Amino acid sequence: PPQRPPAGAVGPLVGGWQSDKDIADRRKMIAKIVQLLRQRKPNAPQEWLEKLPAMAKRLEESLYRSAPSFDAYNDINTLKQRLQQLAMTIGTKTRRMQQAQAAQQQQQQQQSVPLSNNRNS
Repeated sequence: PPQRPPAGAVGPLVGGWQSDKDIADRRKMIAKIVQLLRQRKPNAPQEWLEKLPAMAKRLEESLYRSAPSFDAYNDINTLKQRLQQLAMTIGTKTRRMQQAQAAQQQQQQQQSVPLSNNRNS
């Protein structure tokens, strides 16, 4: 049977190069992502700053899983561009999910509306 990705994983592993030996490099990448995001939002609210490490970890996970090679994953020169592409992809998926949920809610509301409001009191 095919291996299932870990819980919370985003997409399948691409390239087959990933290994447990990458942990130190992955931590460096997470730190670099945190640094880039802080530069983009220098006056960020405390709440956003507290969420930043978890957000950076999720972004790194996605970059790691989708990179065709370690060199492509670890390329700092393309990091900003890859993060922007990832943000656009996440934004598109989020919009689609929101639209689907709205349509589902609308459908449920239409099904629950009584056919007649006449009551004989």
